[in-house]
Amino acid sequence: MGRKHATKSAKSTKAINEAFGKALRMLRESKQWSQEEFARQCELDRTYISLIERGKQSPTLRNVQIFCRGLDISLVELFALVEKNLPHDKYHCTSAGTAKSGR
Repeated sequence: MGRKHATKSAKSTKAINEAFGKALRMLRESKQWSQEEFARQCELDRTYISLIERGKQSPTLRNVQIFCRGLDISLVELFALVEKNLPHDKYHCTSAGTAKSGR
């Protein structure tokens, strides 16, 4: 893997982490929960919630499921909001759900 590709990949990871974090924060705040309350609801650490919301860490799939249960939403609803927060000029999903890269 060349250096240019690695940099693109890192930017893509950062973008999706930030989009996920923004979506999670919006959903948490719509419930009027603090990070502490949300962490208790999900039985996770508040600092982990903070890292996710700031896009500093990628959640595991298991924790994504835990977030959805805590928020009482489906995975589809969560990822629809994540997709809305992605920078679509660089990454988007087609209506059929096939990922397209802006290479």
